[in-house]
Amino acid sequence: MLIQAGTSDDGRDLSAQVADVVFSFARTKESAAELKSDILSRAQGRDDLLFVPGLSVVIRDTDDEARQALDEIHARVPIERLLAQVQRLFGGRSFVSYDLDAPFPRVDPSTPESLAGAASLASQAAVHGWTLRQALHSLIEHWATFVGTPTTIADEIERWYRSGAADGFNLFVQDPGDWRRFRTEVVPILVERGLARADYTSDTLRGHLGLPIPENTHTASRKHLVTTE
Repeated sequence: MLIQAGTSDDGRDLSAQVADVVFSFARTKESAAELKSDILSRAQGRDDLLFVPGLSVVIRDTDDEARQALDEIHARVPIERLLAQVQRLFGGRSFVSYDLDAPFPRVDPSTPESLAGAASLASQAAVHGWTLRQALHSLIEHWATFVGTPTTIADEIERWYRSGAADGFNLFVQDPGDWRRFRTEVVPILVERGLARADYTSDTLRGHLGLPIPENTHTASRKHLVTTE
């Protein structure tokens, strides 16, 4: 089974040609849907590709407690490190002189020196009305982050799945307690909604994912030689 994680133009072509599963760092449902649509358009009729974005969760008893927990996680990351990171994104432009709690600066993200993530960050900051501090904190999460109660997390997973943006998720957690709560509290909700299995019916990962078994390329080559001789 081949899992491909590149989202560059060449990476998308490679996914379309050979991948069984496409892993991505899509932070929003819309960006995940765009990636899926683009790769499928390059896949020449293949319809067996699975799209699995990364997902981080912060689970607490209330949504407010979960948001506070995420803020505490962000506060532990030195702001200087994030300023250096955004400087690299924007091709060396320093953000040190800007007010951290003022709106994200209107700077050009499309200079030749800027990296691809600069345009995405500037766009998200404009859409969400982020301050510079909020934009910097968004860099801590490299993938989608769902924050809230077990039901809130399950609701968001269902929205992504029902919309077609994701066929599943690759789960990352910073706190082992979030993993335990996901397993014991979120998964049962997903099972009840028909979004997760209660039992496994296969003994292979390919079988678990419902992927077809590909024909052995050497066998196919021998068959071709036999029919052409």
